[in-house]
Amino acid sequence: ILQSDAKKWFPATVIHADDTYASRIRIRGDQSVHWLNKKKSWRLSFPKDALFQRRRSINLIVPTDKMIEVEEAANRIGRGLGLLIPDSGFMWVRQNRVDMGLYFWLEQVDKYLLERLEYPEGEVFGGDDIGFERITYFEGATDQPTVHDFNPAAYKTFIHKKGEVALGAQKRWHDFLALLSTKDPARIEAEIDHFLAIDQFANWYAMMVVFGSSHAQSLDNLKWYYDPTVGLFEPILYDVQMYEDTPVQIDKGIYNKVVHSIMLSPSVQMARARALHGIVTEVAVADTLEAVYRSIEPYLFRGVEPFDMDLPGVGRHSWADMHYSHERRREILDGNVANIKDWLASHRVFVEANYQAHDGGGLLAMEIFPQGVGSIALQELAIAAIR
Repeated sequence: ILQSDAKKWFPATVIHADDTYASRIRIRGDQSVHWLNKKKSWRLSFPKDALFQRRRSINLIVPTDKMIEVEEAANRIGRGLGLLIPDSGFMWVRQNRVDMGLYFWLEQVDKYLLERLEYPEGEVFGGDDIGFERITYFEGATDQPTVHDFNPAAYKTFIHKKGEVALGAQKRWHDFLALLSTKDPARIEAEIDHFLAIDQFANWYAMMVVFGSSHAQSLDNLKWYYDPTVGLFEPILYDVQMYEDTPVQIDKGIYNKVVHSIMLSPSVQMARARALHGIVTEVAVADTLEAVYRSIEPYLFRGVEPFDMDLPGVGRHSWADMHYSHERRREILDGNVANIKDWLASHRVFVEANYQAHDGGGLLAMEIFPQGVGSIALQELAIAAIR
């Protein structure tokens, strides 16, 4: 695990398209795959008065950490859904005249990103990496670090440290977490649209389902953008991985307590179903994955450390093996889409009823939860009393 005291900055010069930029550089990435081998992941920071293509900071990441083409494919699809996602792509890198090969580049979340993407300069909240910083390994230990999801102190801000916007955003974040910490479905349903941009959240959640992985929900991956013009929060898509989990398995595997509480709202569940329906019927998901892979395929086995099974955490035996892995990822994605269609086709309605008798009468309370993309209309209610 990369600790804070190892994140040391050094001066660097970046040359791109015949332009020269002064910058600082440091190692980045929590896991050793980013810095164990000769080809490492880096973070570059540029002076405020000499930005790199209007960007203050970018990350150069070894492609294997992003499952080669998966992250970029997810980013392209997510942008089409209106999600807030940092700019990204692939870059050929030479370091001190040494050919380092292909890197995945990703812009760092900051106020310059919001400005360039024409978002109001609000605030961004994210996990404070307290879990990684406090991990201590013992032989045979299996305990996970405790993370207090509903504690505002477990989060840091990425845009402002003080001022009116910062104070307003902090108050809203505190109130949002307080609501979610109740874990009260009725209260969350009644108030959720006062805090959450529901459609954006639904599309973010749907992306996890489509790619069959809930990795994007982890505290150190999930950042929340606050728009002060409407007073709402929305998640920023980051670190999407790909596995074969079904919609039901994704729901059961939500360990981020903030996300779990949000999903207690029937309105959010309904929006998530609509988002999934839109993606699997209108978005060329697998074709996007294919297009990204084809664009980088010629460059995957070039550079100082091409993909080689002898390198810890890196790569494949051969080009053919790499291509097989891509084809397997496409099969997984096609299977996930098919599972989602089957799940959406099983339109069900769950009803919970509670009757409380008292002198002179009684109170019958019913909650109706639809699963599917269609609206539910109550046309008739038949009550039968059994003695």
